[in-house]
Amino acid sequence: MDFKNMAHQLEKDTTYNLKFKDFEYATFYYQNNATIGQRKIGRFDGIKNSELMIYSHGTYFNKHNLIDNRYLYLKVKRVKAFEPISLWKFTYQSQNEENEINRGLTWTNVKKLVPSFLFAGVCIIMCLFTFFFYVYFRQKEYLFYTLYVLSFFLYLCGYNLKIYDFLFNKNLFYSFWFYQNLQIVINIFYLSFILHYLKTAIDYPKLHFTIKILVLILITLVVLNATFILLNLFSGHLYVMSFHRFMMVLFGVCGMIYLLKNKKDKLALFIIIGSFCYMVGGLAHIFYNQYYIMLTGVSLEFIIFAFGLTYKMQQTQKEKLQFQEDSYINKTKALKAQINPHFIFNSLSSIQHLIATNHKEAALKYLTKFSRLMRNIMENSIEATSLLSDEIKILKDYLELESLRFDNAFNFSIEIDEAIDSDAVEVPMLIIQPFVENAILHGLLNKKEGAKTLIITFKMFESYISCEIDDNGVGRNAAANAANRIKKNVKSRGMEVTENRLRLLNTKNPQEKNIEIIDKYDDQGQSLGTKVIIKIPIN
Repeated sequence: MDFKNMAHQLEKDTTYNLKFKDFEYATFYYQNNATIGQRKIGRFDGIKNSELMIYSHGTYFNKHNLIDNRYLYLKVKRVKAFEPISLWKFTYQSQNEENEINRGLTWTNVKKLVPSFLFAGVCIIMCLFTFFFYVYFRQKEYLFYTLYVLSFFLYLCGYNLKIYDFLFNKNLFYSFWFYQNLQIVINIFYLSFILHYLKTAIDYPKLHFTIKILVLILITLVVLNATFILLNLFSGHLYVMSFHRFMMVLFGVCGMIYLLKNKKDKLALFIIIGSFCYMVGGLAHIFYNQYYIMLTGVSLEFIIFAFGLTYKMQQTQKEKLQFQEDSYINKTKALKAQINPHFIFNSLSSIQHLIATNHKEAALKYLTKFSRLMRNIMENSIEATSLLSDEIKILKDYLELESLRFDNAFNFSIEIDEAIDSDAVEVPMLIIQPFVENAILHGLLNKKEGAKTLIITFKMFESYISCEIDDNGVGRNAAANAANRIKKNVKSRGMEVTENRLRLLNTKNPQEKNIEIIDKYDDQGQSLGTKVIIKIPIN
């Protein structure tokens, strides 16, 4: 560098800073009294001033260092990129002015540092939230998104925020090695995120296969690139990075076109829009060295992907709720299917009893009512619930059948609260029948004297319908003794199934007691019968 036309501008005792590109290897030659001195000033073999947050690459000199009062010599080697020497520019400035600019809170410095700090804030918030979701949901897309954001944070903020100085003890060679390989690792996490976010194995098998191959290639490139840099084979490193960028740009363009044509749902749109923002920012950074466009593009991608994860979370929750609802309906149907055989068996036993005792007319009446009852049950068997009005009709038919079977041995009545619209409220089908059956068989029929009465009452409450089954039979204790005498000490299967059905229906408070059994007594302690209160939750 020839200072012939500028030597008169240099003050004798002032130190200047010669600024230039960040050469990885550089030796500075200067006049040192009667000899030629030399100083290593490259990033990989020189001393970098690490006190400044913003640092301009260069070295200091003064007027006495000019060889022959006009020359300074640099021997440099740039390994970061292939570029013509004509792009290299050298300037100089007073060191005091340089330090003042770098240390001072100037608008130039603010413009350089604030975007990095803002980007770092976005990255940290995204990482914390998505890692929390990964720990909670254990879904890999959240983990790979976290790693993707974290790696981009290290890539774009590592130098400006001096993270590499901390990680590698100010060793710029290893910082460079980490920085270059991180570019490939970023894309490994990016592809892995897409793989799990879109469930490509199921919805996009061709894309899935392509991504798997690309991930294997990228892992190979990381190993090659790391080896080339460590062995100082920088040409190999540059060819690897060029191939990596070309491959990812090609995949980005083809992948977006493929998803636009074959998208299964809205999830693909988040990937397309986010990837487009990233690609624009990345290309601007590569071809125009526009760091801030890169930050903007990546930030937009992060935000769009975050919205995509939120949307997927909502869809997953909807699917989970739908699955739970379907599961409840299917389980309720299965439990109801256990009720029907139980009821049919008892009814057929009654018909058999009438025929065996030669009550043909009663058997025909019973069979007619039984066939009508079966038709109503079959008509309502498709759904897990039925209208309360239909349930009452079936219950009334059942009571008439049982009354006919036992020669009108008992009286019954069904009372409905005026607040209940029986044609609008749905209840589980045959939910009351097992308790009515118990009241008749074990309570009323074991009673030897007096009228036998069964009263069924429906009452409306805020979140449930109460059904009271009140009989004036012998009570539970006497019924249990009678059952023991005739060797029928068997738990009612219908009662157990009904309890399970009510527990399934009460989703808000599954542990709440839905069935209450009250034993009634007079002042002398004699049984007056049993009252069963059933709480049927309603929507």
